[in-house]
Amino acid sequence: MVRLSRLTMIIRSLIQSLSRSDLVNFEQRRWLYRRLGVSGGQFFISPHCRIVYPRHQNIWLGDRSFLNQDCYLENGEAIAIGQDTCLGPGVRILTTSHTIGPSTRRVSNGCDRRPVKIGRGVWIGAGAIILPGVTIGDGCVVGAGAVVARDCDRDGLYVGVPAQLKRALQIVDRTCSQ
Repeated sequence: MVRLSRLTMIIRSLIQSLSRSDLVNFEQRRWLYRRLGVSGGQFFISPHCRIVYPRHQNIWLGDRSFLNQDCYLENGEAIAIGQDTCLGPGVRILTTSHTIGPSTRRVSNGCDRRPVKIGRGVWIGAGAIILPGVTIGDGCVVGAGAVVARDCDRDGLYVGVPAQLKRALQIVDRTCSQ
């Protein structure tokens, strides 16, 4: 049983390395990420993205969602990304954090795990960091380099450290009536 577990870890590591490579196209990369447990629609993942815990199989990506290069998904808990959502280069999504310990050692052994949910039609700018437990509403824009520590209401522009609502965004009704 130990050999099978070790072999499984080696295979996952190889798949993870290949999926991050420039040598595979979007369709091949999607197929590889599905082997690592990423589920959802027809998503697109650029090279050099990293899923920290592929064995957890708790990432869902909606149709036409796009992860640009160097995105980092730390999936100690579930991560759900809605359809038509785009993550800029270097976006970090975190779902776990250590609890604060005593003054002799502030990083305790305790771990706080909370899922992250990102709505539909969201755009997250380059280098933004999404912290554990955050929900980002449909139609939001998160500015480059922002640190999102609290929930974002739908259709808002959030910028800064920590991310704050800069302004509400126009809601466009895309339905057609004839």
